[in-house]
Amino acid sequence: MSPVIQLLAAGRTFRQGEAEYAALLPATVTIARGQYVAVTGASGSGKSTLLNLVTGVDRASQGSVIVNGTALETLGEGALARFRGATVGIVFQFFELIPTLTALDNVILAMDLVGVVPAKGRRARALSLLAEVGLGDQAFRPPGRLSGGEQQRVAIARALANDPPLLVADEPTGNLDRANGDRVAALFDRCVAQGRTVVVATHERGGLDRYHRVLRIEDGQLAEVGA
Repeated sequence: MSPVIQLLAAGRTFRQGEAEYAALLPATVTIARGQYVAVTGASGSGKSTLLNLVTGVDRASQGSVIVNGTALETLGEGALARFRGATVGIVFQFFELIPTLTALDNVILAMDLVGVVPAKGRRARALSLLAEVGLGDQAFRPPGRLSGGEQQRVAIARALANDPPLLVADEPTGNLDRANGDRVAALFDRCVAQGRTVVVATHERGGLDRYHRVLRIEDGQLAEVGA
């Protein structure tokens, strides 16, 4: 299996006044295509920092981050944004849907911004994705008229809009009840079954048996559980 994610001694430090602190100590890890990976750790341990490096939202202070064969540090901001839009689907804990748009238009907008999907096929693809996440009958509702679980499923449909090989989710069930959390987790299971690489940051210690691999971060140090 070819790697989708490679961290090569990649780390991230931040400066606070005269001091520097390491949010993520230099780490080397490879995640293959089709793997389902959990990133665990307490709040503030470095989970979001790791995801930000993988998605190109932030840049490594040292080392290299390679996603789908491209070293992110070699890309300018514009190229990085285009690469991210086409290659990485991001699911946020707080959904981040545009409240003035319908569920359908939120998904279509993701395609409009990247341009990978031909314009004439975007509406049909958005409707198909919403149906796939069980919201075909809610396509024309704005986020404010959807439950939290429904909004998260719209966010997943949006993340899949450009058919990315990599899906990254930051605490995606943290604001959901157990029933909706299980429904969202089942959607991620399906994405893996379809051949996507899925990386999920979670503070939960239970339910980790569904993942192929579990990475844990403690005080910025990344290690594989069971390695």
